[in-house]
Amino acid sequence: MLVILGVSESTCGYLLKGLSLVAKLCLSQNGLLTDQARKLLRGIGTDSRRVIRSLKLTPDAHSYVCCPKCFACYLQTSDDSYPNKCIYKKTPSSEECGRNLRKVRIIKHTEHSVPMQRFIYHEFKEWLGEILCRPGMEDMLDRDVSPNKHGIMRDIWDAPELHNVMGTDGKPFICRDGSEGRYIFSFCMDGFNPFQLKQAGKKASVVGMYMICLNLPPEERYKLENMFLVGIIPGPHEPKKEEINHLLSPLVDDLLDSYRHGVWYSRTQNYKSGRYTRCVLVPVVCDTPASRQVTGRTSATSTHFCPYCTLPHNEINNMDQDTWCLCTDVDHRSCATEWLEAGTETERDMLFARHGVRHSELLRLPYWSPIKHTMIDSMHLFYLILFKHHCTDIWGMDSEIDNGDSTTADPVLPALLSSVDVQRAFIALRREPFERLGVFKAQTLKVLVNSQGINVKGVKKSVLLAILKEHVSDYRFFTS
Repeated sequence: MLVILGVSESTCGYLLKGLSLVAKLCLSQNGLLTDQARKLLRGIGTDSRRVIRSLKLTPDAHSYVCCPKCFACYLQTSDDSYPNKCIYKKTPSSEECGRNLRKVRIIKHTEHSVPMQRFIYHEFKEWLGEILCRPGMEDMLDRDVSPNKHGIMRDIWDAPELHNVMGTDGKPFICRDGSEGRYIFSFCMDGFNPFQLKQAGKKASVVGMYMICLNLPPEERYKLENMFLVGIIPGPHEPKKEEINHLLSPLVDDLLDSYRHGVWYSRTQNYKSGRYTRCVLVPVVCDTPASRQVTGRTSATSTHFCPYCTLPHNEINNMDQDTWCLCTDVDHRSCATEWLEAGTETERDMLFARHGVRHSELLRLPYWSPIKHTMIDSMHLFYLILFKHHCTDIWGMDSEIDNGDSTTADPVLPALLSSVDVQRAFIALRREPFERLGVFKAQTLKVLVNSQGINVKGVKKSVLLAILKEHVSDYRFFTS
C-alpha cells in the first residue's frame, strides 16, 4: 500500500493492524487460536517499516543533514556525526553560516534531537545494479546506438556529440566490444509546489533532480521504473546561486568514480560471472533558470545573457554573426576556477559580474562541456513559451475576442485582456476613423505601437500617432 498506493506509513500501520484483527477473528475457533493460526498472524505484521525491510523495498540512500539557510550538507551516520550549527564558509575570509542544524522533537513524552531538514541522496551505483538485475534491461542498454546511416535524426544518438565523448583511455567512450557496460545519462532538475497550488497562501517549492539513461530506447527512457531519482531538495525555498553545488556533490563523486575506475557488479542478468560498468553524465536538460544555476551561468536577463557567445545584452538585436565571439570550454573553466579560488565574496562578485561564470560541481567531470552539453528541454522552450507566444501574441488567437473570418490577423497583447482603455483603443484603431485615437492617453497608444514590434521610450503622443498612422492601411488592420 505504501509503495503502490502512496499512502503514509502511519496509515499502512493502521491498515495492517486492521487486517491482522480481521484475520484473527476469522481464524479463531471458539475464541481460541491454533499454533498454526498464531504463526500465520505473526507473519502478517503490524509495522509497515518492518514489512518494507523484510521485502527489501527501501532504496539504498545516504542521509545528509541539510542547512536550511545555505544548503550545506553533512553526512548523517549517527546523532553525533554533524555539528549543532552550520560551519560552512563561502570563502576562507567569510563568516560561518551559523544556522541551527538541530531541533527538539517530543516523541512519547521524551525529547529527541533531530535534524532541521535532511537531503536524501539515492545511491547511484546500487540503483544501477538493481537495473542490471532486471530481465531484459541489459539487452536494451547494450543495444546498437550507431547513427542513422541515411543521416536522418530521429534520436539523440543520430547526432555526433554522444559519440564524441572520450573515455579515460582517450578512445570513444561508447565502444561495441561489449567488454564493459558503457552508459550515458542526461540530467534534469525542476522545482514544483508540493501543495499543488491548491491551498491558498501556501507558497513553497521543492526541487527534484533526475537522470535518464539514454542507452535505453526512447519509448523506455521516461518510464518511472527506469528513471533515476537523484534526490528531492527540501523546501520551502530553493537553493540560490552556487548553493546547488552542495547537493550535486554526492552525485558527481559517484559519476567520477564510475568514469575513472568503473564499478564491478558480481552478477547481472546476462553476465553471471560479473561485469564492469562505466557511466557518464552528458546533456543537462532543464528550463533556463535551472540550467543557468546548475552550469554556473548568469540569468538570461543579465549582461552575459547568451551561454554560447560573448555578445552583451545591450546588443541583443545584433544579427551580424561575424561579430559573435563564441564561448569556449577552456575560457569557461578558467573563469570558473578563478571564481572558485577568489579569497573574498566581494572578489567573487566582481569576477561573476565580469565574466558571468561561477564554479559548478559538474565542471569536476573532465569530459563534460559546459557549452555543448547544456540545452533547454522542448517542453519549456516550445510548448510553454514559443508556441504560446506565437498563437496568442502574433496570431492574436483569443477566445474572448471575435476574430472574424480569418482573412486578417491582429497581434493581441496581454494588456488587451486587462486594460479597458487599451481594448477600446485597439477597437478604434481597427474600425473607427484614425482621428478617434487622439482621445487616448500616450501610455495607451504606446501599447499599440509596441504591438507592432516597435520599442519606444519617452515618446510624445504626437509621435506615437504618427507611428500608428504609418503602420495602418486602408483596410483597418496592422500591416505586417
